[in-house]
Amino acid sequence: MHAVRHGRIEMAMIEEGCWRICDASMPPDDPRRVIAYIESDDDGVDVLWLSGDRRPARYGTLEDALAAADARVVTAPGEDRASRPVPIPHFPPPRAASVLRTKGRAAPPSIEA
Repeated sequence: MHAVRHGRIEMAMIEEGCWRICDASMPPDDPRRVIAYIESDDDGVDVLWLSGDRRPARYGTLEDALAAADARVVTAPGEDRASRPVPIPHFPPPRAASVLRTKGRAAPPSIEA
């Protein structure tokens, strides 16, 4: 597969009329590198975005689609990139919390058999 690079955008032909658009600043083995797939026909160019606003888009020419891809990469570096999840604070179960408050103990009471 032959790829053509333009700034941070890399365009690789998949087959006639179909290309993969990548962010060339990302490592080659990073799945976030692929930002869109483009298909062209006689009426224009269809783009399936894989990051940001993921709705399909239609452009008049391949150059317009590439300009949109370039704008997405340049104006929003790091936006919509995968990252570690936001930690959720852990709270004890409601019963254990009420026991701890009323008895002033550091641990829940043991269950008697």
